[in-house]
Amino acid sequence: MVWVLLILAIAVLVVSIIYWEIALPILLVVAAGIIAYRIYAKRKEQEEEKRMEEESVRYEAQQAKEMAELISDFEKFDNLPKERQDERFELIKHHELFEWSWVKGWLKIPLSEKKKQVLSLLPEALLFSMQSNEVIQSIITEFDNLADSEHGYDNCIFFLKQEWNPNLDFSSIEYMTLAEYVEKRRKNLSLDINPLCRYAARHLKGTGVGQIDCDDMIVTRPCYLKAEIRSVNQRQRDGELYYDIENAQSIKLYVFEDTVEFMDSSHWSINIASILDIKVEAKSYHVGDTGLYYMLSVSCRNRGNIFLLCDAYSAAMIYAVIPQVRRGNIKGKMANPVIVRQQEDVEFCKEPDQTIVSNPVVLPWVGPDYLEGIAGMKVLIVGDCRCQDVSEWNEGYVADVIGNKFLTGNSDIPSYNILTNIGKAVAGKVVSEDERNNLWNRLAFCNFFQEPVTNLRKVTEVQIASGQKAFLQVLEKYAPDRVIACEPLYGYLPNEGRQGPEVTLSSPWKDGKIYSTETWIYPLPYGKECKVMPIANPGGGFPWDYWHELIIEFFK
Repeated sequence: MVWVLLILAIAVLVVSIIYWEIALPILLVVAAGIIAYRIYAKRKEQEEEKRMEEESVRYEAQQAKEMAELISDFEKFDNLPKERQDERFELIKHHELFEWSWVKGWLKIPLSEKKKQVLSLLPEALLFSMQSNEVIQSIITEFDNLADSEHGYDNCIFFLKQEWNPNLDFSSIEYMTLAEYVEKRRKNLSLDINPLCRYAARHLKGTGVGQIDCDDMIVTRPCYLKAEIRSVNQRQRDGELYYDIENAQSIKLYVFEDTVEFMDSSHWSINIASILDIKVEAKSYHVGDTGLYYMLSVSCRNRGNIFLLCDAYSAAMIYAVIPQVRRGNIKGKMANPVIVRQQEDVEFCKEPDQTIVSNPVVLPWVGPDYLEGIAGMKVLIVGDCRCQDVSEWNEGYVADVIGNKFLTGNSDIPSYNILTNIGKAVAGKVVSEDERNNLWNRLAFCNFFQEPVTNLRKVTEVQIASGQKAFLQVLEKYAPDRVIACEPLYGYLPNEGRQGPEVTLSSPWKDGKIYSTETWIYPLPYGKECKVMPIANPGGGFPWDYWHELIIEFFK
């Protein structure tokens, strides 16, 4: 068309030179023709754009309709004919489906074998999707909202046993750059399995831990867990800590009623009562082509941290089983009363290691779920359980007041309002009886003063020194992550440690102001630290809703 216009323009120019008298009319006719053509071309262009837009809308509507049908099919997957299930299975297998919202509905009921086959394709189906990490993680996170049940636990175990590493045959890929891209996408996958670990722990807490069959020659007594894992050393390079995964040593871990034992080239063990904390890192590691591995840090009194590299299933079982065995939650065995269990822990601490400081005069209350903690952290409250009758004062007084009186609803004890207000400040609401017991089972509480004190603001130097010594012993033994100290007791705490960062409200309080409070940090003997925050005296007129907001920030 451009050449036609060019030739026409040259012809008009020649005619205009020869017949100059008619040049103007000719130019007007040509201009009109050009304008008419441009109008026609513009209209055709608009019509084509409209047609393509309508086609796009129809295509998107069709895609949305097909996606709705697919989701509907997957939501009622077990009721579909086998041919329809196979068709949907093939659709995922060929990477044509990238919508996985229906999986969350599947988690609430038992997974059929066909559903498990579908889910096993999830990593491969999402391999080329930039959202693969987020999709799989969102499904795993759903277990935090899932009610405990037998089929829920079975589903949890199924997910724990998935490697989430697609095994692709790169020999069929023509371009090596594509193979390299696929490998990079695979290695960029990193998952936090803590929701699965918490679900498994929650289930075993309700059912108890059963014995397992073990044919190893070292097993001559009841065993509750066996796992083949790797022991890892933490090293330092250029001022940064890292895990020496390349030199990890394969070991076998066994959990018995009183010890956790390890077998490698040697045989060594740790007393199960000396385990203070077990944490699963919120990331995964790629070890060769064997799938994703996870790092556990096991904190032990007087031994420091032990680092274990495990597959997801082993990590979750270690995380879930050891605390239950430690508290005696074993199938077929009657759990000991709380007070007895506290004293048994203390007796263990007195025996094997002379480096452990002697126990405080008044034993703290340590809830049976203290290791699970609040928001993933072990929380200690420092307060004062008042004593009206001095003759009742003994080393088990605090644990008796909380475990046998307060948690049974006895409102006649002097500390009832104080303990109730502390619970409201931590929970952020007025709690029911069940909520109260669940909360305090996750907390530890220690009396600062080791003898009955009538007036907290008129105490002697001897009483303060005794309280400081007892407080440091509690820190060493129970290794809390966070300590909430009631006033005026916060002012009596020992000076060891250093000033911590202020805790500040993230939004204005009711009066429009943003408040903050100081913190203090104490070193712990195995390389960790704990943070302490003061709260007002939780007696009468205690603004628990205000302090709850600061506690939320303190726990972050």
